Amino acid sequence: MKIRAVLAALAGLLVLSTPAAADQGGFLPSSTSWISDRQGAVLGYTPCGGGNLCPKLLATTDGGRTWKPLNAPEVKLPDNHNQVKLTVVDARNAFVSDGTDLWATNDGARSWYSITLTSLRSPYYISKVAIAHGKVFAVGESLFNGDEDYTQIYAAPVGARTLQPVPGYVAKGGINYGDIAVDNGVVQVYLGANFADELYGYSTDGVHFTQAPLPCPVDMTGMLVGVAALTAWGLYRFHSLTANLNTPLPFGVPKEEFDRQTAVYKAKLFDALHVEYSEIFLITSLICLVGAVLALCVGRASARD
Repeated sequence: MKIRAVLAALAGLLVLSTPAAADQGGFLPSSTSWISDRQGAVLGYTPCGGGNLCPKLLATTDGGRTWKPLNAPEVKLPDNHNQVKLTVVDARNAFVSDGTDLWATNDGARSWYSITLTSLRSPYYISKVAIAHGKVFAVGESLFNGDEDYTQIYAAPVGARTLQPVPGYVAKGGINYGDIAVDNGVVQVYLGANFADELYGYSTDGVHFTQAPLPCPVDMTGMLVGVAALTAWGLYRFHSLTANLNTPLPFGVPKEEFDRQTAVYKAKLFDALHVEYSEIFLITSLICLVGAVLALCVGRASARD
């Protein structure tokens, strides 16, 4: 079953992300964040009596060979689908959010404090946090209020307990979304609503934002929609071709049998990929051919006019 394959992959990913998990007394990873190939941290939960799970934060400075426990914020494991996410900015600054509450540390996890986003209407979701130029930036999304929903960028100096809305950077609509990223000191902001109204801006000082054309202009929308349609078709086709393809697992079978099952699995998987991409390129060729014919017709009509 595909579910078995997904579970096996997730288990392998968690083990690779936290190599010392087996030595941490039932430690269950939730999120990991790295600032280099050697320095990072992982936040998870451990049994703490009475059937409860308590947060635990581990840090490494040697690429995961050894882990050191740090003080973790009192964030409970959510009873919904939200992930408790850790964002490590540097050796002193880090954030933890369960989507509705946000905690920060500015002293290397020795202490944590709660941050609120001013006037963010409930229910809401905090989707992204970043630091640049001595300021904290966050993306807050108001949910389940129909066309009154919005996504807003918030900011305040590092250490502030309250983030304020950034003027002019809000997207309103029934479907809204946003993101913020920092690259070489440039704060980049993207907001959108209903897949129609979009706003892109940047700041080089964390104070003054400049609106700019979208990286993907409107005249590329047709191309992007076409690529999205082909991608959706490819995923659907691959799923249908591999619906009955079970991933072999090395449990309860001899090594020779597992190797044989793996070889058969790989052969069928590559066959499915070959069929999928062959059909994608065939569809793309037909679309290009139709487009070329239409372009010729339009060109001749324009010449006659």
